[in-house]
Amino acid sequence: EDGGLGLARQLAESFVKSADDHLRKLQGAIDVGNAKAIAQTAHTLKSSSANLGAARLSAHYKDLEQRGREGRLDGALTLLDAIRREQALAAQALRDLLHTEAELAQP
Repeated sequence: EDGGLGLARQLAESFVKSADDHLRKLQGAIDVGNAKAIAQTAHTLKSSSANLGAARLSAHYKDLEQRGREGRLDGALTLLDAIRREQALAAQALRDLLHTEAELAQP
């Protein structure tokens, strides 16, 4: 691949492809009140979204992670709704970026 750009492309593609699965996992953990699973999943997603420059999404995940660690699940569904909206925006921005990058790479 083309160095850092290739790695960035792989990270962005992985994020876009796995976004819905991660949201379903969080929804399931919230539904059953599994604070530990919420904290662990949110921690992973906080880091991956930060690495891709999705600062607001990362901040939402940080909040959800903290709530999970503290066992405070009140408001978790409201926060998950905000995460869904922000994740959709981030995923679309990454799709647009990947599309533009692919167009530029064509001769």
